[in-house]
Amino acid sequence: MSGNKKIGPSDLNVVLKFGGGMHTKASPDEIDPREAADGFNFDIDLQDRNLNIRAPFDLIGTVPNAQPILGGGSLLKTDGTVTTLFQAGGVVYKWDGVTTFTSVGTCNSNSKLRGNWRTHTWNLTDVLIFTDLTLNDTVKQWDGTTFSTITFLDQGGGAFGTFYAKYLNIDNEIAIFANVKDSSATSPHMMIGSKQSDYTKISIVNTPSNAISVSDPFFLLSPDLKPINALTKSFGTTMISTEKGEIFNLTGTTAQNYAFNSFYPGSAASGVESMTDIGNDIIYGRQGRIESVIDTNTFGNSQASDLTAGIADRIKSYSGWTIKFNSRTRRAYAFPTGVSEAWVLDTPVLQAQQLSPWMRWTTKHSLGFTPTFVESMLDPLDGLEYIFMGDSSGNIYRMEGTGLNGDGGTSNLEMQFLSKLFSAQLDSVAYDIEGYIKYTKVDIGTVNLTFKYQGVEIFDRSITINLPDVTSANYYGGNVWYNGNFYYGSFAGSLARQKFIPPGDANEFQILVDYTGNAAQSINEIGIRFRAAGQ
Repeated sequence: MSGNKKIGPSDLNVVLKFGGGMHTKASPDEIDPREAADGFNFDIDLQDRNLNIRAPFDLIGTVPNAQPILGGGSLLKTDGTVTTLFQAGGVVYKWDGVTTFTSVGTCNSNSKLRGNWRTHTWNLTDVLIFTDLTLNDTVKQWDGTTFSTITFLDQGGGAFGTFYAKYLNIDNEIAIFANVKDSSATSPHMMIGSKQSDYTKISIVNTPSNAISVSDPFFLLSPDLKPINALTKSFGTTMISTEKGEIFNLTGTTAQNYAFNSFYPGSAASGVESMTDIGNDIIYGRQGRIESVIDTNTFGNSQASDLTAGIADRIKSYSGWTIKFNSRTRRAYAFPTGVSEAWVLDTPVLQAQQLSPWMRWTTKHSLGFTPTFVESMLDPLDGLEYIFMGDSSGNIYRMEGTGLNGDGGTSNLEMQFLSKLFSAQLDSVAYDIEGYIKYTKVDIGTVNLTFKYQGVEIFDRSITINLPDVTSANYYGGNVWYNGNFYYGSFAGSLARQKFIPPGDANEFQILVDYTGNAAQSINEIGIRFRAAGQ
């Protein structure tokens, strides 16, 4: 009998669905069919298996002095009112939520003020406290009307002098400052806790012990005496990272017994804003990866703590990160130092543990996803949380945009999604290929499908498919029906289906989807039917 038995012709079908993120580390024939072997600017959603282009970021305005946006913060008062400030060079502006910026004070032009609405708000008196990542400016405050320097006192009530801090977290009516300095010394390894119920009283004399009261101010030093480069709170405890050191968690309940405990030896955040709470976990950026505190605590120094294992080949050379979290959309935005891209973590997909939760976003806009400032802040009009970014020319952008004209209203969006590798039967070749694309009719767009044929022969073939504009049928004249807007006449939102004939044939292939057009366009699925015959 011959060993070259022919395989008879048969119909084979591939239906390409979506919903997964980037998975570039594994072999393309081993990833989930819904994941991307490569690509950029697509959006993912745990409940949505369509291929959606990401929303653009919006330009919300330009500050009057057109200086670099270096800082900002939002005050959420106990009555629900919101005010939002931006630092542009040496001027601090109040934003009205539309396009008006009003100067409310000044600061050092090189400072980087931070006033996070969750960690920096003193709810007892409705004050937002500003720290400075550069330690060029003393600690400030904003009460909704006045921006001013805080006058700090020592434990006895005397003047403390000038006080600077990089980080702050307010918990249990105690303001915890970290990486600090005063008029005479810089102490990057020091953490200072204020007097309970009075953030203006601090001490560099008291260490936690029974010799002080439970509400007295106190200080602690990082156990490895290295500079503190992150401070955050989650799981009912405060955590710090030290520069090229390790992560420690704060134990104890009062000024008498607070102490640092080694949490993860040999691991630390890389960057001055690379650790963030994501609701049920803390994530932090290291050189070449992003890790999870929960997995670190559970599994120790193992790959289980690496959230970026599936994209390790793409980020292994990145030296540092700036990471911010929007608790409303449940997304973390990771900006690698000096790289013009953003990596977006969708936490619902992460928690489902079924697909890759990562998206890679790029832009043709001059901002380049290398903002001079980025922070989670509140819009004073709708009170909602957004990620705001700034550039060196005084422009301010909102990440979760609504515009249909691309990033900043000027740059068109392009999306790419490279599928997994699909294979015909062993020793067979695919031919008579035909396919279809099913999409939501929204607006004019263009899809380029590149069939990356592999296996016995390696070559690419492309085909362009135009997605036509929404059509309408005006059945009843006038304003169509009931004086409404196309009650019967519009097919917007309906699923359309177009047939296409791909060029070429081979026994293995990937599909590269390249889309340029309206940001609201959505591709439901791409289907391929081909016949396979033995060679």
